[in-house]
Amino acid sequence: MNVVNGDVVLQSSVEYCKMITDKLLSESKLTLDEIDYFITSDQSTRIWEAQVKALGIPFEKSLSLFYKHANTVSAMSR
Repeated sequence: MNVVNGDVVLQSSVEYCKMITDKLLSESKLTLDEIDYFITSDQSTRIWEAQVKALGIPFEKSLSLFYKHANTVSAMSR
C-alpha cells in the first residue's frame, strides 16, 4: 500500500474519530466528562495524539499501544 499524502490520512482519522465520538455520546446520552477512559483507533502515535487533542481529553485518559503492537487497525480489518 502506498499512502501518497499522510496528512490526508491524519486529518480524516481525526475527523472520523470526532464524528464517531459525537454519535456515541449522543446515543448514550453521555458527555466526555462522564467517560473515564478512551480507546481510539491506533494507526500511529501521531494519529492517536491528534485524536486525543481534537477531542479535548487529557492524555492520561487514553493510551496508545502503537509503540508495542503497531497498527491495531490492521488486526481488525480481516
